[in-house]
Amino acid sequence: MPTKNIDLWPKSIQALPKELSPVAILRQQASLLGQKTRNLVEGQVETRTADFQRFLHHSFYLIAPALDFYKYPLFEVEHLATYWYPLTITMLPLDARTPDEQVKKIEIDSEEKFMEELKNIFADEETVGVIQKLIAQSQQ
Repeated sequence: MPTKNIDLWPKSIQALPKELSPVAILRQQASLLGQKTRNLVEGQVETRTADFQRFLHHSFYLIAPALDFYKYPLFEVEHLATYWYPLTITMLPLDARTPDEQVKKIEIDSEEKFMEELKNIFADEETVGVIQKLIAQSQQ
């Protein structure tokens, strides 16, 4: 007699279409960067676990495929694996010539504030400068 699959999970367990996870937002922005630069500079998000899998840690990189896939670390995001917010953005020093520069941590408590802060990071003149330099070198 064949057994019938019986779903015992509550109906409330389903994908949340109106909410985007932080990693989904980061991947979306990584893809858009490639489109804007004709893939001369692309974004890449790498995720790993931290603190015995209690936290998710997402690293956002700028990638230059024409420069042997040079990888430039821009910032990192960390949050509990089971909660998206609050999260912490860790800004990595953009200029390696100044090792004394302090690592900047930004605490974010909502999706709206996360997107606002990402917009600020992406529009920062140093970020734009790095992207423009990678584009220029990729075209030579």
